[in-house]
Amino acid sequence: MESVKEISQKERFVISRGTEAVSLKGFHYESWVVLEKQLSVENLAKACLFSDLSLGAWKGHWLVHELSRQLNIDVYSKVQPLIGIESEDQRYEDTINRLIDNESTGDQNFLIAYESCKKIIPALVKRNIEWILIIPPAQEHFWEQENLQFIQLLSAGLENTPCKIALLNYEGASIPRNWNVAFDFPKGIQPVSRKSFPIPGVVDGRLALALEGLIPSSSLYLPGNHVVIAPSERGKEKANPAFFINILKNEENFSHLRTCFEIQGLKNISDTDFLQWEAAKRFSEGGYGVALRILEAVRLKTVDRLKMASVVSQIQNIRIALMYFSEAASEEIPSEDLPNEYKATLYQSKAWGLVMTNRAKEAEPFFDLARKYFSEEIYPRAYLYLLNIAALNKLRMGNLEAAFALEKEIENKLAQQNNTDWHILYINSINQARLNKKIKNYESAQAYYLKAFHINSSLKTESDLLYFNLCFAQLEELRGNDQMAFIYWLRVCVHWLSNEVPEALAPRVAQAVLRKGLTSERGHAEEISKRLKEDLQAIAVKNSFVVRNIDEKENLCFSRIERAFESPEIAVGTAGMGFIASSKEQKSVFSGKEYNALKTLVYQVLCGLLPELKQYKTIFTDTHFGNELPVSSQELVSSCIRNRISKVVFGESRYFFSENEQLNLLMSSKMKICDAVAFVGRREDLFIIHYKRYKKPVVLSEMEKSILEKTTGNSKVADIYETFGRDDSILDVLRKMEEKRLITIFL
Repeated sequence: MESVKEISQKERFVISRGTEAVSLKGFHYESWVVLEKQLSVENLAKACLFSDLSLGAWKGHWLVHELSRQLNIDVYSKVQPLIGIESEDQRYEDTINRLIDNESTGDQNFLIAYESCKKIIPALVKRNIEWILIIPPAQEHFWEQENLQFIQLLSAGLENTPCKIALLNYEGASIPRNWNVAFDFPKGIQPVSRKSFPIPGVVDGRLALALEGLIPSSSLYLPGNHVVIAPSERGKEKANPAFFINILKNEENFSHLRTCFEIQGLKNISDTDFLQWEAAKRFSEGGYGVALRILEAVRLKTVDRLKMASVVSQIQNIRIALMYFSEAASEEIPSEDLPNEYKATLYQSKAWGLVMTNRAKEAEPFFDLARKYFSEEIYPRAYLYLLNIAALNKLRMGNLEAAFALEKEIENKLAQQNNTDWHILYINSINQARLNKKIKNYESAQAYYLKAFHINSSLKTESDLLYFNLCFAQLEELRGNDQMAFIYWLRVCVHWLSNEVPEALAPRVAQAVLRKGLTSERGHAEEISKRLKEDLQAIAVKNSFVVRNIDEKENLCFSRIERAFESPEIAVGTAGMGFIASSKEQKSVFSGKEYNALKTLVYQVLCGLLPELKQYKTIFTDTHFGNELPVSSQELVSSCIRNRISKVVFGESRYFFSENEQLNLLMSSKMKICDAVAFVGRREDLFIIHYKRYKKPVVLSEMEKSILEKTTGNSKVADIYETFGRDDSILDVLRKMEEKRLITIFL
């Protein structure tokens, strides 16, 4: 069982990376014996981990799965919901809601790659693994974007460890052009391909038993009976798909491998269920490219018109989810003899693609047709999303009145619902804020922004935190309130610099920062940093704020307080913002010319506002569990109590709190049910907390249930402490409940 210290260290492990191209070692495959000598390892199978992409990836995050399997550690299960498949435990509206949450959280695949690296790297070091060897895809196959991201992060994360990463090259291998691959040994005699073992990847030990007699003798057996097939055994000879389909049909855990052969054996088909289900699973794993290739292969061979409509609908839904708007816009118009359900979906997705590629006039008749065929009675919540995107099209056509009318229609329908749909309510409120801002009704814009962001109280993701401040920075500038705009712009920059994974910023937020239209392209960290630096400089000039040069500190770092390796020494703040600071060095998560320039500028601005910070190298930010930075002395002191910081400077006031005084302040703190909670459900004897957004429902323990029952609008920590017999452990329970967004503790 892991100790608290081990878990804490694992959570605080970060991967520092920059803008440099990936640099790897490379070895030309001749034989396992030769490779063992070139790597200078005693036992190739025990000293190395392998991932084989020679026949392409047939599962999302292929490398993560193969390495984790060899390390015998758990990895993620799903990144996204299943798209295009009806499931008993997943309604259509829930699929939409989860996609919205995932988009707002940020680039899911980058986040999974990063979190997987944080699990895999410590495991590699613990196992004394010396090399990770990756067999690249042959030129007719694909790396997949999620695998390229993972290698980039893994390469950076392994920099200060004994483990190295290398490509195992062979004739016809595809190596990304922007990678620097150094070969220490010249290309030797390449072995001649004798056979063509067609099952992709490192063969799982369980599957190897079923394939006994088929695995080439030249293969390398790893611990756990996993098998690496020599690149020389991956010839061009076509396999008999039916033979391998028959074997893999009985292996439920390897349906993704069966897919490879099902596609090879495709002729004219009428039953697409298996491959559509597998495509949905690949999408849910983050294998977006794999999912679309499966569906496009099925599309070419489908003869049944209804099945064809089902496949195309699934493709279009994936395109919209991934913001592949040009592809969605170019899709053919559906046949009028299709059932209304298919026509509604296909017209809507085409119209969506058109409006997002600035072809609003072309989109309008397709929106009319989508509304004509969409059943509001059967899908009332989904119909509201159709109205929402139709409203955007009205706006793009310059018809503000019609856009307002549709958004008001959504608002009115939401008001009539018994159960609040927090996701569409958020979107509707944001859209009405934007519309009001456009007609310079700034008070209404502010009201709708506040309504939207209140839904995310105590739930804000990194992207939400930045976006909230961005919206209000722009709004306050429009209102001529440059002083408040300055505070908001500064907080935008601080949130950006404190983000552990800035590369994963939600695309809508990235494009909003860059003032660009929404596309599938991720905003680059350097590009965003440059723009934010310009915005902060501009608002500083408007406020006649002189940015003074300060001796640049080495390893200056902004970080969330959760990543602090040691307790910081001080909290410093003024009206509108508060920070925690440490003189100890902490490595920055990212380094780049523009990112570093922004970091220096923000530090200089903060030191101008808060001179006490000049003594410190690391600036920590506490978002109060997804809410916002402390903006008052009370909020900053609450943060200090939570993080056990005794010294506080707020404006002209200075405070020092002994441990006993901190405890007294905690006892006098108020408590309330967290704003993140939507409702409490019940299943038999279990009480389940459901959240408005993002978080999965949680089952309450008896203790948590009892505490919530005793929490009223006037509750204080001391009341609960007394109720439970002055047991000190109850204070730990309350802090855990705060982390779980069950309660909020505040002064």
